Amino acid sequence: MHELLRDYPEVMTLPEVCDVVRATPHVVRELARTNELPAVKWGREWRFLRMIIESHVTGTATAKRGGLLQDWPSVLTADEVAQISRSTVRQVQQMAAAGHVRAFKVGAEWRFLREVIIQLLDPGRTTSS
Repeated sequence: MHELLRDYPEVMTLPEVCDVVRATPHVVRELARTNELPAVKWGREWRFLRMIIESHVTGTATAKRGGLLQDWPSVLTADEVAQISRSTVRQVQQMAAAGHVRAFKVGAEWRFLREVIIQLLDPGRTTSS
């Protein structure tokens, strides 16, 4: 990992990316919207994978994608998904209830498969990795 990004989480917010690339939120949103800087919409906010930002900043090929979220359990709680996605538990629950995130309930609690969250955050990833 490039030293510049060492202290950033796996999933970065718009302000964090603006800080790294030294651009305004408007510019970074436009790059995300046009897919010049790959990102995903999480609710109403943009989320960026650190490994993709690193690739963009260093001009190298995208780093190995196999390790994304490898330290998380296979079945995630709403709280864990909120931590990963840098959002709130309420937002995660609302997205699940609206069908924007594939999930299932155990009693009254939402559960999410790690692979589903990975696919949402990194749509270019192949399902076999």
